Amino acid sequence: MRILLLSSYFPPDEHIGAARWKRLSKYLRRSGHEICVVAADNGTAHGAPAYCDLIRRVDAAAGLPDRILRAVSTVKKGSQLEARRQRYLVERSGHVEPGADVLRWYVRAMSALGKMARFPSIYWWSAGEMMTAGLAVAAERRPEAIVATHPFPGCLRAARTISARTGIPWVADMRDGWSSYYGSEYLPGSVFHRGVVALERRYLGTASKVVAVNAGLAHTLQASADKLVVIPNSYDPEAACPDARPLRGEGGTAILAFAGTVLEEHFCDTFMAGLSACVRRLGSPKVIVNYYGGDFARLKHSGEAAGVSGDCFINHGYVPKSQLQEGLRQADLLVVFGFRGAYGSTVTTGKVFDYIEAVRPILAVASPDSALASVVSTTGVGVVASDPQAVEEVVAGCASSGAAFRNEILSHRREDALKEYSAVETARRYETLLSSVVADDSGRSAERRSR
Repeated sequence: MRILLLSSYFPPDEHIGAARWKRLSKYLRRSGHEICVVAADNGTAHGAPAYCDLIRRVDAAAGLPDRILRAVSTVKKGSQLEARRQRYLVERSGHVEPGADVLRWYVRAMSALGKMARFPSIYWWSAGEMMTAGLAVAAERRPEAIVATHPFPGCLRAARTISARTGIPWVADMRDGWSSYYGSEYLPGSVFHRGVVALERRYLGTASKVVAVNAGLAHTLQASADKLVVIPNSYDPEAACPDARPLRGEGGTAILAFAGTVLEEHFCDTFMAGLSACVRRLGSPKVIVNYYGGDFARLKHSGEAAGVSGDCFINHGYVPKSQLQEGLRQADLLVVFGFRGAYGSTVTTGKVFDYIEAVRPILAVASPDSALASVVSTTGVGVVASDPQAVEEVVAGCASSGAAFRNEILSHRREDALKEYSAVETARRYETLLSSVVADDSGRSAERRSR
């Protein structure tokens, strides 16, 4: 089967958005399928196609509205008001600087203007580049199915147009929600949000199938039940490294690692409260947290608010994927945060699958009924802690008992349950889905010709 994939990210992009189809494409191609990709040019090094048979890169912000926004953003970043706004957003202190009425006005004005200019989504108005490249690839390689993968809806817009012009069926691959996206600027009930809901219903209504990464997310999508299919994110079993040895600190120090970015909706404060209690119980520095990601100031601020010394954190920033995986494999415990509220049931977070490949115990700080907790609990790859006391016990056990504690957690790892999240299995399920879509489309085409 020949498949045209439209994506905002694709290897060698080292973005979580590229991980899903890096793994799926690897095993789909191994089964004999051809993967042709049109992806955004994100400035990564390009060479021979990796994980695909052909790739075309396009400017994700080529449309006039996005070019204007990019120029305005460049000018805005150099202003003193913008620097103060960014400090305010990072600190999340709950109040604006004393006497800073101008800053208060500026924060609100920039938020309102940004929402209007980016509606209905970032890069939506630049989908023309992807449409043009996708139509060219379709004419050259004659794909039998199109897959458009989120998180940026411009890919969905391009897929709908290409499908309408070529008659090739398309599948919407929803790694995140659209109107239900946790990072959406548009609050439920607002005029903007109602507009996004209408667009989502309109575009997903033209897809042959709509794939969601978990059942909770599927429930929020504006698509009919007969179109919805759940195919989860996955890990690559060939990338798993069970023989890696942890880097142990002196005196029984527990080495923790966190990869990604801390968001306001995360269970970060719960983790910090438990970590603070653990440090007071064991003494410092019995716990070290290696941080791999951006916005370290937010993590550090949360820790300081809970009474955790900055000496407990080491900021590595964003690092290449190979370096990140090495850091994860040297840790004693890998930390991941779930989302509070409704998003907990829709967001699994892709980094947990990088953690599974590292074959290290996972501490998921999340609600016990969340999508993240379900993955960790059913597969036995770690433990779920939803309150500071549980976090304290897990981290203290890791520091006090060392290898015995880690091995106890890993002994519950269920390889049979993990198969559901193996890229081998998810690629097989995608193959079955796409074969069904192509067969159904061929049947409808034959029926139309016979009339």
